[in-house]
Amino acid sequence: MAKLTLQDVFDMFEPFGIRAARVTAVLNACEDKEGAADAFESLKLVVKRRYEKMRSGDASAQKLQEVKPVYERLMNITLKNYNPPKPEESGIDSKVRRAAKIHDLLKNKDMVGIGKLLGEDPPEGAEEQQNIVSEILSRFGSKK
Repeated sequence: MAKLTLQDVFDMFEPFGIRAARVTAVLNACEDKEGAADAFESLKLVVKRRYEKMRSGDASAQKLQEVKPVYERLMNITLKNYNPPKPEESGIDSKVRRAAKIHDLLKNKDMVGIGKLLGEDPPEGAEEQQNIVSEILSRFGSKK
């Protein structure tokens, strides 16, 4: 048997009414390769049900003869090492994450951490640090 590419495998779903692009989208939506493997098996179950429906009279003998080898080969394929791409982080996500980090640092009154995050040296005295934290926190809590 010739070695199949991933796209060849995805194309094998087409005769059963599942576009290759849909297979790719489903697998890419998974968080990790185990999730992708589970999703692939679920897609194969859909193919199995559709093939059984075809065999029960929904398809002509010629159509069945065409899809049978594809079906049998697809059912023997497992997807073990497909790594879905990591979603790209938007600029808003990184800003929200940074704001949450600053808020946590403020809550913990970690002026050294805030200084490092903002790229500035923190004030020297503990009292001065406390005053800055208190002033910033009061701005977050005040309602106008």
